Amino acid sequence: MVLTEVHVPVQSPEPLVPLATGAFGELYFSGQVVRWKMDTLQDPIIDVQVIREAIAAIHKITLNAKTPLVLDLSQDSGVMFTPTARAALLGQDFVRSRTAIGIVVNAVTRKTIFMHLVSYNKNNLPLKAFESEQEALKWLTTFIPN
Repeated sequence: MVLTEVHVPVQSPEPLVPLATGAFGELYFSGQVVRWKMDTLQDPIIDVQVIREAIAAIHKITLNAKTPLVLDLSQDSGVMFTPTARAALLGQDFVRSRTAIGIVVNAVTRKTIFMHLVSYNKNNLPLKAFESEQEALKWLTTFIPN
């Protein structure tokens, strides 16, 4: 699982191309909110290595800044996080640089994934499910650091 590409962002409204791609999908960064889209996954089973790769890419594109994250699971079919992947996603290494996570879901199966993630939220990071990215972004704007 090799990170294929990472670009350090320029402050812009919204990049048209992903700033990082890999086994984790695609990452976008507007300078305020990280968007993680999983609709290009080759393997729907997300393991801890995939999460670690994504965390490293997010830290690099945000320059380790504390930012909110949109995790978009709405277009992917059958994505499953292993228990160790869920723990890594909401582990101290990742949440120390997140202010909140909005998860975009579109079906009962996705809501099940959300509930599994909530059970791993030991750091009390604000975490909420949405049916659209616009709703998630609206909620996350309250978590953008000054």
